[in-house]
Amino acid sequence: LVFGYGSLIWKQDFPYLEARSGRITGWARRFWQGSHDHRGTEEDPGRVVTLATAPGEHCDGRAFLGPAPMEEMAEQINRCVGPSGSNREYVIELARALREMGYADEHVFEVEEWVLSKIAPCQT
Repeated sequence: LVFGYGSLIWKQDFPYLEARSGRITGWARRFWQGSHDHRGTEEDPGRVVTLATAPGEHCDGRAFLGPAPMEEMAEQINRCVGPSGSNREYVIELARALREMGYADEHVFEVEEWVLSKIAPCQT
């Protein structure tokens, strides 16, 4: 599931099966994030939206994909590669970064475990 709260509302430049309107509560969209790669430059960064906690507020957007069996997700993640790199690298690096920061995210760690278990010996 992807929740688009910024440009993904109007510009989805990846294939998807279904898009639905969605809302998250306790969060608000704010133009607080600097963008030196897509909406500005290193010398003059633009501003793009990020999510900020905001009790009592909500943020409307669009959602993609959704739940799937863990084995199916792992196979998809191991298969997919895009302009920014492999989906597998994304999962592994996210899990590594969370561990280094001392955060425990059971879902991320479980996906990582499944992804690593599905890698054929020639891919390691």
